[in-house]
Amino acid sequence: IMLVNALVAANEVIIPVQTEEFAIDGIVQMLQTVQNVRRTENHNLKIAGFLLTMVQPNVIEYGEIKEGMEQQFGNLMYTTMISRSVQVPRSTKEHIPIIQQDHKIGKQYRDFTKEYLNRQEV
Repeated sequence: IMLVNALVAANEVIIPVQTEEFAIDGIVQMLQTVQNVRRTENHNLKIAGFLLTMVQPNVIEYGEIKEGMEQQFGNLMYTTMISRSVQVPRSTKEHIPIIQQDHKIGKQYRDFTKEYLNRQEV
């Protein structure tokens, strides 16, 4: 119910997609939820884009999911991707925002923020 409340209050949504086997099921459910919210509560809700997260380029599913997402959603795919890293749970445990750390994940999130903001200007 929290997801629906957030979507009702939002102008747009960024959909994170893990590059793992069951990611497609989650995308389908999320798209159905967005569609239901559009139909009933928030007619102006739009999908800002899809962000690949927890990326492991050496895993077979990564390439398959990335390719399928690009074919299906084209320009809605962000080019920035967020890698899988042990640094993320460590950062959470230590209560230090990952974005403030001098680590590749922090840089990826900063890069994503720039990409998102650049799209807003277009």
